[in-house]
Amino acid sequence: MADQAEKVIRFVEKMFVKYGAVPADASLNEHLHKMGLRSCYVRNGLYYRAEYFDFNEGPAVVITATDNPSYASVGIQDNIGGFSADLPEEELEKEVRTLFDMESAADHEPGH
Repeated sequence: MADQAEKVIRFVEKMFVKYGAVPADASLNEHLHKMGLRSCYVRNGLYYRAEYFDFNEGPAVVITATDNPSYASVGIQDNIGGFSADLPEEELEKEVRTLFDMESAADHEPGH
């Protein structure tokens, strides 16, 4: 993973923790790492993971989640949100807050 991609994903994971998520069980995350996947973070019974993708339209962060620890341990999660990886940190943080239902999506519209 390129340096910029790693930097963005680490920042998003830091925001997971800032807003109440904790790293999932060490054995679950070790299993994910062996499969080449990022760590999961748990908040309010949901297992969240951030991934970086380099699409033709530009780099993106995709957040996935599941409420099933067995699914989380093998990387089976639903995509719950995605956004440009080129956003400034303040906007990346707002995206995490929105996905955590801490901020309205309307706050992202022009004029808010």
